[in-house]
Amino acid sequence: MVEQRLMKKAEEHGGGGGRQSERLRKKQLEVEEGESAASETVNSRKRKRVLQGEEEEEEEEEEEEGGSGALIAAAKFILSVVSDDLLVEILVRLPDSRFIMQCGLVSKRWFSLVSNSPYFIGKLNHLHHHHRQKSQLPYTLLIRGFFCSSNYTPPYQFAHSYPSREFFSQKSKLLHPSSSSSSGYLDFLGFPRPYVLSSFDDLLLVQRTPNHFYVCNPVTRQSVLLPEAPRCGKKDKIYRCGFVCEASCSCGEGISRYYCNCSIKYKVVLLTSDGKRDVVTHAAIFSSETGLWNISTFCFSVSLYLWHVTSVAIDGVLYFAFGDLEFRGVVAFDPSKKCDLGQCRLISLPKNFGRGWQAKDTNARLGMVLGRLRLSQFFWSKKADSFVLKAWQFDNDVSSWDLVHHVSLKRIHESSLLYLISLHPEDGDVVFFARKDPHESDICEYKIGSNNYQHVCKYPIQKSLRVFTLVHPLWPTKIPIVAPL
Repeated sequence: MVEQRLMKKAEEHGGGGGRQSERLRKKQLEVEEGESAASETVNSRKRKRVLQGEEEEEEEEEEEEGGSGALIAAAKFILSVVSDDLLVEILVRLPDSRFIMQCGLVSKRWFSLVSNSPYFIGKLNHLHHHHRQKSQLPYTLLIRGFFCSSNYTPPYQFAHSYPSREFFSQKSKLLHPSSSSSSGYLDFLGFPRPYVLSSFDDLLLVQRTPNHFYVCNPVTRQSVLLPEAPRCGKKDKIYRCGFVCEASCSCGEGISRYYCNCSIKYKVVLLTSDGKRDVVTHAAIFSSETGLWNISTFCFSVSLYLWHVTSVAIDGVLYFAFGDLEFRGVVAFDPSKKCDLGQCRLISLPKNFGRGWQAKDTNARLGMVLGRLRLSQFFWSKKADSFVLKAWQFDNDVSSWDLVHHVSLKRIHESSLLYLISLHPEDGDVVFFARKDPHESDICEYKIGSNNYQHVCKYPIQKSLRVFTLVHPLWPTKIPIVAPL
């Protein structure tokens, strides 16, 4: 633009334009040189700022690398000077297995210390054993259809008649994936609608067919298929099942009521009878130590038909309530004993246990509370115009019942209905009810003395429900693998 204006002006002045044109060309060169110098100055400043920025970034990166390197060096130093024994003492003081496994990902060395190490698990259990009463273990309730006191037909055929539900305590929710649902809780087994028969700690005994059984851990999703069970008796119509676990380590020796799961062994019991009134019982007992089923036959004063379907396992013994649609007593079956050496015995009900209609199977429950056998009874008393709740704890040393609770519960509404369905495995002052009031039908939790019913989950009202309790130890139980024959 500047050049064009100067040339036009030179043409207007005519002949004397030679000298003037020379001056204009000089002026043009000066302008161009000035513009070039200004542009160079601007570019120089930009390059300088960029270079300064790069230098600052390099300095920051060097500082960060230096800091990170220092942290890594410090961590390596700590790992090099801390012994395995000291690391174990630190790790066993973490609150639960989830945190411990997260720490196990720090290094291969840490992982080897905590991964299925009997020494570490035994140390963990021993340290936390004395805090058992102060801090409840995580627990899960599995609600599986109706409670059956006696029947002919194998119970797994009724497995799908009623909806299933799971209730997770707050601590239990941390151990289970958020996607856990009633329809998929046991989907890792790989077959539809598994039938739960019994529970012990964090393990379940599950049936697929009349002769195929699994032992599984829902938290670790480990499952072990047992060898096909033998046919016992003639008809295989009346039968009862259960399983017991025992420690196969010496961690708990000399410590009262202490169970360590760092290494376990278990037995699965299948009891059958040929007829409703037959007192001859056939027993097939599977041992995880031998990987074999052992068959025997014995006579007992109470027909197997009267044994209630759901068992309770404590200290290697299976307990079954018995009575036709009622509670008349308890049978204790010890699979570790021989038939003629007290393998099966009767336990009488407490003297102040209500008889008659008060003893109906909808009014009583047998369960395990903090590792002890407990019997509870619940019924409506017109005379007292309230519900009556009683609970007894069994003292195995003297074979007697100790009354631990006898309380009255008022109705929330005149039309409210309550049915006792389960005992709390970790709190002797808490029970679970099936509740129906004008607003909804649900499962609720009741703490004795609080007069407060806490909603657990919605469920269609049933007078009698089968509830299995899972109590999750500090470290998940690893199921011994059954060696193929």
